[in-house]
Formats: sequence, C-alpha cells, structure tokens
Amino acid sequence: MQDVRSKSVYDGARQLFGKLQVGLAQRNESETFKLVQNYKAEMEKLSGFPIRIQEEDFESKIGATIPMAWKHNRDFHLVKIRSDYPPH
Repeated sequence: MQDVRSKSVYDGARQLFGKLQVGLAQRNESETFKLVQNYKAEMEKLSGFPIRIQEEDFESKIGATIPMAWKHNRDFHLVKIRSDYPPH
C-alpha cells in the first residue's frame, strides 16, 4: 500500500468481503452439500474404493489431507478435514 490513509478502506473492504463469503456459504449450504455428496459417490465409483470423511485437529494451517487407499494399504480413501472450520 502506497498511502497509509488507504488502510481503513482496505480493512473495511476485507471485512465486508468476509461477511459476504459467509452469507453466500450459508445461503448455498444445502445445495453445496448435495453437490459434494454426488461428487463423493462419483469418485467412489471411479476409484473402486469407498471414501470416509474424518475431522482432524491439524497443528498447522492445513485445511484437509486425502490419504489414498492404495498408498496406505487400506480398503478406503480417507478425507481428513479441519475440525475447527465452521459448518458452512
């Protein structure tokens, strides 16, 4: 930022953008959940392995990991998602 007087404008824009993101996520949560479930079913069919989803407490800022079945000698893929993410 070249002019310190712009800081409050940028801060306000960032806050507004965050609120809009949350509002859109909440409004579309039901439809998004259906899309994710359909995608999960398609990936299970293509890979031949079921997919399990597990919440995890990551120490770093990782959002998710996906240990693949064949790389970890399992009969399922595992999607580990960050447990402290809000539902939407």
